Amino acid sequence: MARTRTPGRREALLAAAQRVLTTQGVEKATIDEVTAAAGMAKGTFYLYFQSKSDLVAAMRREFAAELAGAVAGSITSDGPHDWPGTIRQLLESAADSYLANLPLHEAVLYHGDAGEGEAGWTAEIVRALEGFITAGSKAGAFTVDDPEFTAVLLFDAIHGLFHHALHQPQGPDRQRVVDAAWQLSVRALSCQDSGHGAS
Repeated sequence: MARTRTPGRREALLAAAQRVLTTQGVEKATIDEVTAAAGMAKGTFYLYFQSKSDLVAAMRREFAAELAGAVAGSITSDGPHDWPGTIRQLLESAADSYLANLPLHEAVLYHGDAGEGEAGWTAEIVRALEGFITAGSKAGAFTVDDPEFTAVLLFDAIHGLFHHALHQPQGPDRQRVVDAAWQLSVRALSCQDSGHGAS
């Protein structure tokens, strides 16, 4: 008798994988450990994921969807009135997410063998950033000739900046990394500082 998918089991496997990969890392973690942590038989895993790499790719997409949703949600029907302030809020939320989930991000975001590769999981975030930049440009808050490439530039620069800061021997300086990312963003977008600079 063929097995069928049950609502909630995919989410339970992802949650279990977060716990296992955070402590074990991608290389050492096994499918057996993930299914045991989820309280499921190993065969159930393959109803939802083809391999461990497929699971890691799904976790990347979950992270990307959450971040992209935060960016897209910052654009109201009228557009944000304080665009530089909105950028800073987004950066602070992203920094807090990285800090709160550093072991997971290290395991998932920088694992070299994750199905669709780097471009697959970053595409949704870049599209959301492009939409944010386009909306800001239409509102007259940004001066950007190419929203798509500017979105790619900002994502790669900020993602790299967070990664660098989080791996300093003395530990991350949240305020410093947010200030640097914010200054980079407002300069790249040619938007006017409205009092949300470094404190």
